[in-house]
Amino acid sequence: MRDVIGEVLPRAISHSVNLSYVAREEYQVLADKGLLALMFQNILGNAIKYGRKEVEVHVLVRDQSLVIKVLDDGPGVDEDELPQLFERFFRGQDAKQQAEGSGLGLSIVRRVAELHGFSVAACNPVEGGLCVSVTIPAGSWESVEVAPIS
Repeated sequence: MRDVIGEVLPRAISHSVNLSYVAREEYQVLADKGLLALMFQNILGNAIKYGRKEVEVHVLVRDQSLVIKVLDDGPGVDEDELPQLFERFFRGQDAKQQAEGSGLGLSIVRRVAELHGFSVAACNPVEGGLCVSVTIPAGSWESVEVAPIS
């Protein structure tokens, strides 16, 4: 995740978006590194594109699953569009008003998640914006000891 954040950080800066990462521990996910990076590049790219000023990445353990949430402070998605969000070529009303994009990014996210046995979901948090979460089941991740910086 840190590598992906490093890759998308210049885009966030050029859009004047503050990008933050919150995790209590470090984790290793047992997955194809390239596909995992592609999945999170797509999620973060959308959050930066549609967010206003803030994008947050939260990593937490819930019910023995590793959950990675990407939250933005953008307009969110109409509730009736949420079920279609991960379909190929689907672009919500806000996305259609912008010339960029083909509607493939989140379908790629869903496919990468499926290939690894992960689940992906999106919701509109009460406080606004959009939250895209990836849930990685037990057995597909582990905590990692991080050496202190000296």
